[in-house]
Amino acid sequence: MEAHAATLLDAGDAAWVEDPCYRATVEILRAAETRIVPVPVDDDGLDIAAAPPDSPVPRLVYATPSRQYPLGMAMPLARRAALLAWAEANGAWIVEDDYESEFQLPSRMLPSLQGLDRSGRVVYLGTFSKLLFPSLRLGYAVLPEDLVAPFTAARHLADRQSSALLQTMMTEFILDGHFARHLKRMRTLYAEREAFLVEQLRHRLAGLIETRPRESGMYLIAWLPSGRSDRAAADALAAAGVSVVPLSAMTLANPRPPGLVLGYTGHSEAAMARAVETMARVLERPTGRDNEIKLAL
Repeated sequence: MEAHAATLLDAGDAAWVEDPCYRATVEILRAAETRIVPVPVDDDGLDIAAAPPDSPVPRLVYATPSRQYPLGMAMPLARRAALLAWAEANGAWIVEDDYESEFQLPSRMLPSLQGLDRSGRVVYLGTFSKLLFPSLRLGYAVLPEDLVAPFTAARHLADRQSSALLQTMMTEFILDGHFARHLKRMRTLYAEREAFLVEQLRHRLAGLIETRPRESGMYLIAWLPSGRSDRAAADALAAAGVSVVPLSAMTLANPRPPGLVLGYTGHSEAAMARAVETMARVLERPTGRDNEIKLAL
């Protein structure tokens, strides 16, 4: 994505990003010398109407409409349509990171921004690394026609291309129906693991955290009591062998209640039960007051 960000942006251009936001996105945009403008997320996802009133019209807007990372809500159809109309009127690109859409229930899936786009403003990004296995390192982009050539040139300069063998194997895996069957199995498995983790948390950590599951995906938020420091809690849990991500580490400018991002897809029920027991022991101890840590912009 680094080379592609430079293709869309010049140094000093404004980029609007969701707040909270995937941390790597901020680092990539910062490397492109972009002026990053945090835009708050509400229960419907990215809210461009809530952008700072003095912020410049952006060259690019970054969004995760299928499942906002890290809060987990889906952007409803009306807001998707409004975002597309706004981007067309203002000449802005939308980078749609279609995070975890494959793990949503088919009956609940909404059309992607790219699928709704009629003005060629959306760059749609996806990856097979999370869908299959991380070491695959194979992603893809669906581009407006006039961006295909510059993106291809940028990719060639960055690292030539992905392995032709891996691309061929992935193509056959999809065409033979194996990929669809794999997603169906993983969707069921991840829903079961999420339900198990939620039940464990509610049973063992009632009063210490609150969970509000959205739909099956790869993570959920454990909300801490007001006044607790999620960074201090994450550090204490790491020292005890449980790895979590504090929500404050993904907060750019708009404060959120303290929370911990918990991933569950790569863990057995037994491992999750042990982790929850460890969390209970650690979180029953004071871990400091709120000391919100924001990403330096």
